[in-house]
Amino acid sequence: MIVTTQNKMNYTSIELIRLLLIMLWVYAAFVKLGNMEANFDAMQKQIFSKPVANILAYTVPISELLAVVFLLIRIRTGFLLSITLLSAFSLYIGLILLHVFGDIPCSCGGIFQGMGHKTHLFFNISMLLIAILGLIIYDRIKGKAENLEKSRH
Repeated sequence: MIVTTQNKMNYTSIELIRLLLIMLWVYAAFVKLGNMEANFDAMQKQIFSKPVANILAYTVPISELLAVVFLLIRIRTGFLLSITLLSAFSLYIGLILLHVFGDIPCSCGGIFQGMGHKTHLFFNISMLLIAILGLIIYDRIKGKAENLEKSRH
């Protein structure tokens, strides 16, 4: 494949987006796993029943770490999982802001704890758009590489 300035920019963009998402998911997962007592408490203050909250206390950080693994070894899948997680979190926060569930405290830890729902929604949507951009660029590069390969045969 011919290396152009545009290709270099695309590859660099994908790497930066992957790094940003990896840092987000590693941080978020380890904040939860590092203080499981607070994680359980935060989940149980949400709309979920206690058994569901307890399951989510484990599955959310595991899903975040799974996104990291996929961002490292199966980039497209990592972007898709990141988009799914960010969409689900954003939808949930949006429903909280619309008072669908009543007054629900933010269950986030670490630096996200003091954000509040509106700021957290803005942050999540920003990260969601960045993840979507990463997927679009990745698919564009992969499509060009596949078309180049087909034209050689």
